[in-house]
Amino acid sequence: MYKVLIVDDEEVIRQGLRILIDWEGIGLNLVAEASNGLEALECIEKYKPHILVTDVKMPGMNGIELIKTLHEKKVNIKKVIISGYNDFEFVKDALKYSVSDYILKPINEDDLSATLTEIVKDIDNKILSNINNIDSLELIKTNTFNKLINSSISKVDFIEKITFLGIDFNEDPFNTLVIEIDGIRKLLGEELEFRRFTLNNVCEDISNKVQVLTSFYDRSNRLVVLVRDIDNEYNIDLFAKRIKECVKEYLEFSVTVGIGGIAKNIMELKKSYEQGVDALRYKFTHGVDSIIHYDNEYFVSEVLKQHNFKTENLEKYLKFLDKDKAEVELENIFRQLISVHSRDLKTLKDAAIRIIMVIMTQVNECGEDCGNIISADRALIDVIADIETFEELKILMATILNRSIELMAHVKERKINHILCNINEYIKDNFKSDLTLKSISEHFYMNPAYIGRIFKEKKGESFSIYLNKLRIEAARKMLLSTDLMIYEVSLKCGYRDINYFRSMFKKITGINPGDLKRK
Repeated sequence: MYKVLIVDDEEVIRQGLRILIDWEGIGLNLVAEASNGLEALECIEKYKPHILVTDVKMPGMNGIELIKTLHEKKVNIKKVIISGYNDFEFVKDALKYSVSDYILKPINEDDLSATLTEIVKDIDNKILSNINNIDSLELIKTNTFNKLINSSISKVDFIEKITFLGIDFNEDPFNTLVIEIDGIRKLLGEELEFRRFTLNNVCEDISNKVQVLTSFYDRSNRLVVLVRDIDNEYNIDLFAKRIKECVKEYLEFSVTVGIGGIAKNIMELKKSYEQGVDALRYKFTHGVDSIIHYDNEYFVSEVLKQHNFKTENLEKYLKFLDKDKAEVELENIFRQLISVHSRDLKTLKDAAIRIIMVIMTQVNECGEDCGNIISADRALIDVIADIETFEELKILMATILNRSIELMAHVKERKINHILCNINEYIKDNFKSDLTLKSISEHFYMNPAYIGRIFKEKKGESFSIYLNKLRIEAARKMLLSTDLMIYEVSLKCGYRDINYFRSMFKKITGINPGDLKRK
């Protein structure tokens, strides 16, 4: 994937861009962020990004100075500017330095996504027309296969690309191994790049006993290895085991391998790949450093399929952090299952694993590590295997459910506090201007009703009351410490209507501004 660097002096803007854009869907990897041009130059030297997305006005070195420096140094990087309407004079200067596009604030995600998509196509075409090194070939291969597994390339285009790359599948069936570096969510920068590189080398070194058709990294930094389906003594399991053992022994980290079903031809890669990814989701039951087959019985349990096993309500209650309703729904699911399979503990255990999968997916989506819930020394699947009664299973499930909801609630609270802190600082810095919930929501890429609600919940008062109190307190200090006229104070504190200012001042302080001034 092509690498992207974001540069903006406001952390909340960088955070908004991280969330706003489907980077992986476009075929991009957001490798780093910087708060000014000087930091950006260091990141460019370190990460060698293909695309730069930068603000204009920043302390230290602004966006125009950054782009000019890159232009003078002949750094090969695509540049996109984000600017306000008042920055257009700056933007005109920037256009002299081969800027791909500029996006006006507030940022429209469709506009930025369209710009980035066009840049990706442009990079693809330039590499294809002028390939002169192995890194360029690898980039094209990675992007081509990622487009295939994300259904964003036609069969004709895909075949054309892989033919150009010299890859020949001969319509032979193959297995897909999806290899995930354990603890990858905590890895950044050079350490992640090092592990990706060395893992790939290990796979190449030990692939002499199997026919590896090709390999590439997906958009979540998982190594995808396509192995020809040949029934010989050195089978897929042994290959996966050897990868796992070599990584642990020589590189001193661990990987978990998900093995998808057999694909009859290359156009079935997407299905086989997704099965490998599904298998990896059961890492929390098997533990890290594991090999997990998609076709394990609990993936395809016919008994559960016949029972019309549904978890939609449970997922809904988890999303809303409704502990009471989630507990009731969990009880309902097991009551239905036990009414049909009262003597089949194995099927009930399979159902428990499926339910845990639902719970862990919600935990992951809120940005938390499942290991904070399941921290036992043994893999969860072993714990479940040792359970002998239905009551033990229910207790375990209830414990996991409660811990998950508590953790997600804590994460949500932490995020809300962080957001509110940023909004609060923004209001304090800009209360003299024409602030509204709408203008703040546009600045932070958030729904105005949501901002108003969390303000009320956390501050105990509405946004308008909070803003008026802040302004009136500033006005009170000005009246006592300066010789400014009342109408001047009114304007400096964000009130254009002096009569409204007088009434609000009296309402909040209990005294008229003129009386305070005379004192």
